[in-house]
Amino acid sequence: PVGYGTDPNLISPQPVPWPMTLGDVQLNTLASVAEVLCPGAVNAGVPEVLNEWLSAPYADQIRDRLLIVPGLDWLTEQDDLRTTTITLAEHADQTGTGERVRFMARLRTLIVGAYFSSPEGEAELGYVGNRPILGPYPGTSDEAEKHLQELIASLDLAE
Repeated sequence: PVGYGTDPNLISPQPVPWPMTLGDVQLNTLASVAEVLCPGAVNAGVPEVLNEWLSAPYADQIRDRLLIVPGLDWLTEQDDLRTTTITLAEHADQTGTGERVRFMARLRTLIVGAYFSSPEGEAELGYVGNRPILGPYPGTSDEAEKHLQELIASLDLAE
């Protein structure tokens, strides 16, 4: 087999070497779900990041694609996308094993991960980047810890 190419050049990024999977309707549905679950996700480029993720020819991405693309198609057909998204997200916190619950649990994980890896999400968290610390690590501030706990609770991610 030919393989997938070399490691990416992060200094001068190249276009994604494979075709994107999601069509316009699926991207719009994904954008709507992302905004319900994580306001600001669209401005942070989360739908585009997840389209690239779902389009990649690797085992984990293929597994996600087989779960998420049909789920997005199903969501598109729902009368009230916002209510359906919230209801599924709430059930995703439970130990449900249904396909739609698995779909929403995985999609929510991908959306939250993509958002909080973006500059906008890092700013919301107060992440200051990799900066040297002189002396022992002081840990997170009380303010940062409180903010993180509030975000976790607002996204229903607390265990």
